[in-house]
Amino acid sequence: MRNGGSHSNLILSAFSPVSGDTAAFAVTSTNFPVVLLPGSNTYMYLRFYGGAPGSTHSAIFALQSNDPSNGVQNITVNGVVADYPLSLVRINELNNGVPAPFVDEFLEICGPAGTDITGWNLQFYYKNANGTVTNYANHTITNFVFTDEFDGMGYYAMVCSDSLPMPPWADDIANFDRFRYASGVYVASIRLLDTNNHQVHFFEYESDSCSDYGFAWPDDITYRYDPTTSNKSLSMIGINPERTYLYWNVQDQTPGAANTVPEPVLGLAAAVALHALVRRARRCA
Repeated sequence: MRNGGSHSNLILSAFSPVSGDTAAFAVTSTNFPVVLLPGSNTYMYLRFYGGAPGSTHSAIFALQSNDPSNGVQNITVNGVVADYPLSLVRINELNNGVPAPFVDEFLEICGPAGTDITGWNLQFYYKNANGTVTNYANHTITNFVFTDEFDGMGYYAMVCSDSLPMPPWADDIANFDRFRYASGVYVASIRLLDTNNHQVHFFEYESDSCSDYGFAWPDDITYRYDPTTSNKSLSMIGINPERTYLYWNVQDQTPGAANTVPEPVLGLAAAVALHALVRRARRCA
């Protein structure tokens, strides 16, 4: 929510249910009224209570404000419950922001040791100027089983065909040129499917909200992006291997290895205790 004016405060007074499955959604982080100074913005977060696997819900809410030209704005929200639980196999690291000749670009997937991802498919999407999205490339993973590289987890690292000769840490090479579309248009999201065509992970980045890929596809969205800084990447980190405890951060790249978790500055005793916890719980984060 943004105040695009330049003269007065925008006061958001309520977010009220209008129609549909409004009971399936609840505002979790906003206390009304909200006062936005000219040019400022804030975020409103909704929690979705979806119910049974595969069920879908849609609702309309009214955002009320003191905007003289648009005092009540109806907003449609959609939600769907995944058919399958979130998997420990996931896209774990991405470096796609390097300049030409693109030889440092890579994508990393991590998963529990012993998991066979042979035949799994990666789909790459970019966003068009009109807001629609296009699946511009696909890659099928060949002959790969995660080994126990760190605390029961393993890593699959893929580079694009510009990266010849293939780096020693890479496990596969993509059959398309790079993790971006022609003319410098960057990939907007990556979808990982298993051999049964079930979505394992759909990762959209450089975004504040999901795009219209197909109802319920996005299950992981971040506004963060991989910078052009050398040896930096967009990495999923956390001290719990469950997906709901992980988040994206820009840090030193670690292709084919565990991402590190930043440790806060603490007193000596607390730091020792936290370090022991992190060493045990990092897994593939």
